[in-house]
Amino acid sequence: MTDSKMKEYLFVAYGIIRQQTEQICDLQSLVVPLILALEPKYSDWTLREAYRRVQELKLQELSRSKIDSLALVDEAIRRLKDA
Repeated sequence: MTDSKMKEYLFVAYGIIRQQTEQICDLQSLVVPLILALEPKYSDWTLREAYRRVQELKLQELSRSKIDSLALVDEAIRRLKDA
């Protein structure tokens, strides 16, 4: 296998990793607030109200996590391009 072919395969792999990382982060931003909304401290609220409240509270943290995760993959892609 040539170096250029190996590099091509790595680009494909990193593309898949990036796409799946984004999907995992999106899923996490939906599931984490739901799990937290089920905590006893929100028992006086409807699940919908609790979910929205927790989602608002966690939005910035979850967005930052997604940005950081994708930045790691993007950096690996940039290093591969420079190699």
